[in-house]
Amino acid sequence: MIARQTLQSFIAFAAFLLVGSGVRGLVPWPSDSRMRPKLDAFFEHKDEFDAVYFGSSRVYRGLMPSVIDPMLSTDGRTWRSYNLGIPGGWTYEADHLMEEVLAARPANLRWVFVEPMSYGAWLPEKNRFSQRTVHWHCWSHTWRAV
Repeated sequence: MIARQTLQSFIAFAAFLLVGSGVRGLVPWPSDSRMRPKLDAFFEHKDEFDAVYFGSSRVYRGLMPSVIDPMLSTDGRTWRSYNLGIPGGWTYEADHLMEEVLAARPANLRWVFVEPMSYGAWLPEKNRFSQRTVHWHCWSHTWRAV
């Protein structure tokens, strides 16, 4: 009897994981974020960038490719970078974006700059179930967050 209950529990858990994985692909990009248009713009020109910046609003507002790129373009070598900082961004959200960018295998990407953010802090109550927070909760990021 116990073996049967254990088997049924295992089957139920496996079914949960399977359905969860299928539903994950249907989760749309958050409408409360400017990230999807920025990511789409990056993917349109992904092979043109040497560097990408990831992080919170400090990166979003503080690193300007229009200022940095001319300073680093020397000796006939053009430096092109792209800012994927997120206003109000959090560590796991930046990780999620970085995985999407790296999965696209940009041909000339040589540098990835990531703002060091705390992995230990938890989300404020008001952001726990926002569309942005739900979006980065794939299996691997949820496992790392736990």
